[in-house]
Order: sequence, then structure tokens, then C-alpha cells
Amino acid sequence: MNGCKFIRAHPAIERKMNFPPINLICEDQGMTEKRGMKELDLGATGRRVAERITYYRNARSLTYQALSQAIAGLGWNIPELGLRRIESRARRVTVDDLLAIAAALDVSPLELLLPDRDGEGTSTGVPADVNAAEIWAWAHGATTLNLEARRAYWHTHSITLRDQLEDMKELAEAKGVKARRWAQHHIRVYEQELDVTYARIEELDRIIGQRSDG
Repeated sequence: MNGCKFIRAHPAIERKMNFPPINLICEDQGMTEKRGMKELDLGATGRRVAERITYYRNARSLTYQALSQAIAGLGWNIPELGLRRIESRARRVTVDDLLAIAAALDVSPLELLLPDRDGEGTSTGVPADVNAAEIWAWAHGATTLNLEARRAYWHTHSITLRDQLEDMKELAEAKGVKARRWAQHHIRVYEQELDVTYARIEELDRIIGQRSDG
């Protein structure tokens, strides 16, 4: 019984209702169960939202009470317990909840919803061959989830990057030392991003080719 204990109702209530002692969940079964919060079977996006709310609330040094009050100040209501349940994946987040929480945390709703741009995460309902960068582009209306549309997005992105790279190369010829260093740094950044972009175009071309052959 290590880490476990019993709690009882008030004796008068026990006599009236014939209550037995209530067994408190053991601590080693996890805080979610201990608090009576059963974790829901959430999808990738639901889990992501819970994680990111926790991250930004801690980053803003906000208690559950403070965040609940900030949300109330925006005209929406999520009690402290509701926020705890959301972060424990024991309560689903409605669209209204999401926007109010994002506003209270002063962060874009997309930062709560979507995977890291450079990560390997995904979103609920999104095809497995769509990467995080494409999910963000889709969320901003820059592409659809169609293979050809995503390939076109990367092609357009590569043209933009090449133009930016040429601008940086011209700036790198400037006389000012700081301007040259700034430009040289961005040249390396754009070159690396172009490599990633070309690699993705090749990968999508391969996928498109395989599906055409199939």
C-alpha cells in the first residue's frame, strides 16, 4: 500500500448512505488518475494542443488561476479545473476554448495546433506524406494537401529563395563590415534552405512517379 491511503465521507453521511471507505488512487498510478482525470483518447492535434498550452502557460509564468482569469477577462470561461483537465488530456478543447486560450497566452492559435515547422510531427487527418512545413503552408492557405499542389508550393518557394539569395550576395559586396557579415550569414541560411527545398521537390517527384506507375 505504499503511496496509497483511504479517505472517508463524513460519519453522518456514511450512516445515512451506507458508504464504505473510499480508496484513494495510489500516487504511483500517475497524477491524472490520482486526481480522477481519465486521459482521453486524443488524436495528434489534441495531444499537441494540450502540450503547447502547458508549454506557453509555463513560459508566461502563469498559474491555472491566472490563466483562467485572463480568459474570463476576454469574455470566455474556463475554470482552473478545466485548464488542468485540458493539460492532462482529460478534457477536449473546443474551437472557442482554443481561441480564448491563445488570446490569453498572446500566441497564434496555429502555434497551439500545429507541429514544429522543422519537426517530424503531424496533425490529425493529414496524410502521412505531408511534412510539418507543408502543414504550416496549408494552414496559411499557401497550398492544399494535394501532391501536385505541394510540389508547386515548393517550386515557388525555391524561386523566392533564389531571389533572396541573389539580393544577399549583392549586399555582401557592400563596404560596411556589419552589412557584409549580416549578408553572409543570410546567404548560408538561404543556401541551406534551398538544399532542403530541392530535396523535398525530388522526394515529391518520386512519390508522384510511384503513384503514376501504380
